[in-house]
Amino acid sequence: MGIIFNGCSKQTGKNELTGDTIVQIKDLSREWLEKEFFVTTGKDTSAYSFIFSSIDKKHVCLEIKSSIYDKMFYDYITESTDTSAFIKESCRKPRYTLRNYHQMLDELSLCLFTASKIYNMDSLSTIMLLSPCLQEISVEISEQLLGKERYSGDMITSLLKGTSFPKDLDTILKHYNLYVKDARCYNKVLVISDKSIMREILYKDLAPSIIADFPIRISLKNKRH
Repeated sequence: MGIIFNGCSKQTGKNELTGDTIVQIKDLSREWLEKEFFVTTGKDTSAYSFIFSSIDKKHVCLEIKSSIYDKMFYDYITESTDTSAFIKESCRKPRYTLRNYHQMLDELSLCLFTASKIYNMDSLSTIMLLSPCLQEISVEISEQLLGKERYSGDMITSLLKGTSFPKDLDTILKHYNLYVKDARCYNKVLVISDKSIMREILYKDLAPSIIADFPIRISLKNKRH
């Protein structure tokens, strides 16, 4: 299932998505009304996935993932079948394309718009992701950690809030009467210096000395409530 955006009429960042853009929708769990949304443009498929779920109609959650190798729905398809062919096919052969920060925001906007036809966005309360998904923003935070021997979750949270990300997200969310109530690092920080790993998680134009990998939890508030 997919929704086509001819010429891509919705742009929110500094980069337009061009050509025939399709938001693909894949079912993950009917029990949790869990669905994976991702963008394809021609033969190109984004590495980003936007996974919405709702255990009950009162709460909707969004998890943003990024992988150049796999999509979540492949794992669900192969859960009860012989996975040998799947494992051989996905032996670290890149299949999906990483986006820069603003392109990721554009895809988020498209997938939110599509998901709003399925989910009650008034109930979207949480967004979760790993920091490398933010690309240039992640590099901006990481560069401020250079030379520091220790860094706490509170320090990382402060750096995150000092970037443009919360306001950029608010710009997208305002169409659904939502805004960012809080955004924070909620677990340990992993500092990556291995260039081969960076090439798997960062957009091609980015080459920092280190990248800080940490989970981000974003709490949302509805302006109507």
